[in-house]
Amino acid sequence: MICQLVATDWVWQPMVSLLHIYAGAGVLIVLALFAYARTIWERPFVSSLLLPMRIAFIAALAILLMGPSMLPPQSEKTIRPKLRILLDTSESMLTEDCEGVSRFQFAQEHVVSTSNLRPLYRDFDVEISGFDEKIRPLGMSRMNQDADEVAVGRNTYLSECVSSAVTSIPQEDSGSLVLLVSDGRDSRDAPIQSAAMLAKSRNVPIYTVALGGQSVQSDVAVLAVPMQDYLLPGEPGAIMVKIYQAGLSGRTSKLRIQNGNKEQEIPIAFNQQRKVELQLPIKQDEPGRYEYKISVAQVDDEVEVNNNEQTVFYDVQKRRVRVLILEGQPFWDSKFLAQSLRKDERIELTQITQLATKKRETIVTRVN
Repeated sequence: MICQLVATDWVWQPMVSLLHIYAGAGVLIVLALFAYARTIWERPFVSSLLLPMRIAFIAALAILLMGPSMLPPQSEKTIRPKLRILLDTSESMLTEDCEGVSRFQFAQEHVVSTSNLRPLYRDFDVEISGFDEKIRPLGMSRMNQDADEVAVGRNTYLSECVSSAVTSIPQEDSGSLVLLVSDGRDSRDAPIQSAAMLAKSRNVPIYTVALGGQSVQSDVAVLAVPMQDYLLPGEPGAIMVKIYQAGLSGRTSKLRIQNGNKEQEIPIAFNQQRKVELQLPIKQDEPGRYEYKISVAQVDDEVEVNNNEQTVFYDVQKRRVRVLILEGQPFWDSKFLAQSLRKDERIELTQITQLATKKRETIVTRVN
């Protein structure tokens, strides 16, 4: 709670510097005394009467130039910071994994209940909003309805809604904050860092209440990529295979490799590892395109099986790639390039260099 109290007091707001005011008043007083001295003998009564009047006028003028001002009295003013509560109203909040009740019902009973909000209303200007695809006002009567009637949002745009809530708070509202009550699910998988950086730039703290139980669904996924862009007949190659698992620590599975009519199975043991990597050696004697189907056997109670298989294509070319380097004169960069190409067994290199007017050098590497 922020309190502001301004006391009643006199303040001076001179129109010019005090030194100039004092100097001007002094000059005028000297002139008044000079006029008094000139006329005192001729008109003593009038001169004696005019002198104090002139000095009083000069003093009043000096005081006015110093700008005396009185601030009006102000009573104590209480400014309550804004507390914006964002309550997730998407369908994912109906999941019953919070002490036997749904996430939304748990929030109703333990987070945004009347008994919990009552002390907040004393210190904050509380504003409750529901959000899923967008933010909308959420009154107490609506919020206390059955969870099935309130949590009906098909999607949750968490990062976008939090950014919108932070932006709606005026920057001059010092002490405002946001309370986010959600299961943390974003349908777009948008990063929350952008909303966090926005809140930091506007000095708006965000407090969170995370809802949801600890549950891990069993799943296994395979990722396979060729380790070479292409091969030559009889050249050995390899396929890099990565197998990811969740909820399967200590269990085993089988990796199946199928190429045409050929099929091979390799046992896989996860051994408390979340990822298993291996290289599958391959070699083809004839040119063409070869298809390899890499798959992992489905495990018990696995939910998603579409990520258990991946197809890799390998091109076996008839001959090496032919590269021709022509030089009008020798250069070190061309020499370095040629040496690098000669190290690749899949490249047939011809390098022709003009050494002089009638002298030419030709170097051929790996001609079939």
